Amino acid sequence: MDYYDLFIQELVKYSPKFIGSALLLGLGWVIGKRITHYWNYRKSKQELDLEASKNFQSLYGEFFEIWKLWNYYSRDVGKENTK
Repeated sequence: MDYYDLFIQELVKYSPKFIGSALLLGLGWVIGKRITHYWNYRKSKQELDLEASKNFQSLYGEFFEIWKLWNYYSRDVGKENTK
């Protein structure tokens, strides 16, 4: 038996293990990429929600301040000007 026949026998013997390992590795890579993509999407969405919340809080605070100033003006200064 020469080396070529021995090589073919070993190749046939170990090829299912190699193919199975390669498929498992590829599947793990695909699943890992999907999980990473989903996690980054969720993280960016949470960051955008947080930024929108901060903007809303800032604008609401400004609105509330103007509202209170308007109440003060209309109650105290506005009555003097209307008489």
